[in-house]
Amino acid sequence: MSYKNLAVQKKIAVVFSAIGLVMIAFAFFLLQELNKVESEVINFTDSTVPSVLSVEDVYFEMNAYRRNQYAALTYQEKDLPNLLALLSKQEAQIQSDLDAYEATVASADERRVFERVANSWQKYLTQLKEFNGLVANKKAKLAQQELVDSFSQFEEVGTAMDGLLQANLVFVSNNRKSIMGSVNNVTLATKVSFSALIAFMIFITFFLARQICRPLNLVVEQSKAIAAGDLTFELRRSEIGNDELGALADTNIEMQHQLRILIEDTISAVTQLSAAVEEMSAISEQSSRGMQQQQSDITMVAAAMEEMKATVAEVANNTETASTSALEASEEAKQGNQDVQSNIEQIQIVSRDIEQAGELVEELERESNNISV
Repeated sequence: MSYKNLAVQKKIAVVFSAIGLVMIAFAFFLLQELNKVESEVINFTDSTVPSVLSVEDVYFEMNAYRRNQYAALTYQEKDLPNLLALLSKQEAQIQSDLDAYEATVASADERRVFERVANSWQKYLTQLKEFNGLVANKKAKLAQQELVDSFSQFEEVGTAMDGLLQANLVFVSNNRKSIMGSVNNVTLATKVSFSALIAFMIFITFFLARQICRPLNLVVEQSKAIAAGDLTFELRRSEIGNDELGALADTNIEMQHQLRILIEDTISAVTQLSAAVEEMSAISEQSSRGMQQQQSDITMVAAAMEEMKATVAEVANNTETASTSALEASEEAKQGNQDVQSNIEQIQIVSRDIEQAGELVEELERESNNISV
């Protein structure tokens, strides 16, 4: 799955995970460099500096040993045993210090310089091996002569010790350079790492903004177009991943499609309604014309009925006249009277029917007027 299609929370998690990995890598590198510095410092404090101090202490003990030898020439007899015991103790201490230093020798050059010191010191002791006995036997002149004769050898010891001290000072200088180099490496690495981390974070910021803000702006642009009534806007869906923003874009596209369908259906319904209204208007107009024609016909029928009623009334009058005449001539026309009577009854029936028809016509006329209204 590509990064574009990841969920927004996963995109953010990936970005911060990448930053975390970079910081872990930087911390690991920095820890290694600090371990180197620590190792160099420990070597400097636990080896180099003690070696320098040890050389100086041994050299001091050697000088103290020789001074005590000269002092032995001037000591009273009662104090000589203590001084000779001190000389023996100093000799043993110097040898112990030399043995301890030898155990710390690491390089071949340092061992060569140390062996020169050890050999020179042994030659010095060999040259003065009779000194304590001469002093104990009160042969001060012979003892003094041995001291004088051993001066050049003691100078050799001093020269060898100076060489050993210089070798240790070289170690100090090398350790200092190594420590400063490690510190400079840490400083440089810190600067480079922080610069790279800042650049990486800036890049990640723009990258994440493009991955989130760009699709969101496209969706907002589509929403604005829909709000403005433009349902023909085409969203560039290929530029948006299949994440939450993609789902939002799909929802907007579907909403736009449904709105387009709804508006098309509304337009179609309005068109159909307009046609129906026009058709209804035509039908109403036709019905109005039919009603007017019907009202005209009913008026004509009413007029005809009125005329018929008048005719019937005239016939009734004529019949009544005939009846009067018939009564006068009843004797002569009994049979005719019966016939007239029968005609009168028929005419009355017809007259009632005509009156009912007139009432019906009037009612139809009222209803016709109501319909027209």
